[in-house]
Amino acid sequence: MAGATNNQQDSDVEVLRKLGQLGTSAYDRISSSCWFLGLLEEYFAVRHTLGYYSSVVTATCYRPTSPVTLSLPFVYAALKNLVEEHALFGVSLTAGAKAGTSFVRLKAIDLSRVVSFQPLDRHATDTTYEKALRDATERQLSQPFKELGSLPLWRVAVYAQADTEISPDTGVDIAFFVHHGIADGRSMTILHRHLLSALNNVIIDTDPALEPIVTVPALPFNPPLESLVKLPVSPFLLFRAFWNVFWFPPSAKSRWTGPPAIAPSAGSVTGEHTFIVLPAETVRAALARCKTAGVTLTALIEAAFARALSQS
Repeated sequence: MAGATNNQQDSDVEVLRKLGQLGTSAYDRISSSCWFLGLLEEYFAVRHTLGYYSSVVTATCYRPTSPVTLSLPFVYAALKNLVEEHALFGVSLTAGAKAGTSFVRLKAIDLSRVVSFQPLDRHATDTTYEKALRDATERQLSQPFKELGSLPLWRVAVYAQADTEISPDTGVDIAFFVHHGIADGRSMTILHRHLLSALNNVIIDTDPALEPIVTVPALPFNPPLESLVKLPVSPFLLFRAFWNVFWFPPSAKSRWTGPPAIAPSAGSVTGEHTFIVLPAETVRAALARCKTAGVTLTALIEAAFARALSQS
């Protein structure tokens, strides 16, 4: 498989190693295999439970340097390496999103329940294939993680027929779907690099055993973001918050002009996702402007959508 440079992988490993060391420090533990959620983690857990935001996804095309048969044993063996290396692969959530929701380390994972092969026609036209890939990924993205406490907070979709030969020309697309409470876009990039490395190592073993059950090791889990990064609040910001919230709150009429908003019950909302494809040159130009303005690309896209919705 073609992949990332060794220097980049070493850098990623060092970042994860440092976070792992931080993960051994004391914070809100329930037990050695259970942790309370941090504020940001709980925010994403609630959104997931309500059906607004099921997961983050990153799909990557893996191209072998020579033809290789991608079988279930190879995929299972590679993912087994990731479970044994990354703590986030071995955790789930206690059911619900109320006070007391926590991460829990699973004892074992049945990979046959989180890995799926979904055949797509790689010999179709580029436009047809890209549409089929987007449609398949959108369907997966709209599915929440089920059986919390029993299954992990991730799943993998391999967009090919199992046990078929993958050529260097076509490659194979593999997508990671991960609960946003344990990963973000940057994390997904690191995970794909490590999956690439694991696949390369497994391919050396010409006949891996078909072992879908993986025992989860007792790896240290990282503390919540707010305990890793200092997020001080300035006196001016605190004063303005009290002014706007408690002392002189703005009129409620100026905040929302639509019909009354009713909080949905858990599981009553199904998120529907649509991908928007941006040309590479557009993304590069936007990133350059964001860097100059000191904002992130995510903030720019959200602001652009909010403005477009307000003018529609």
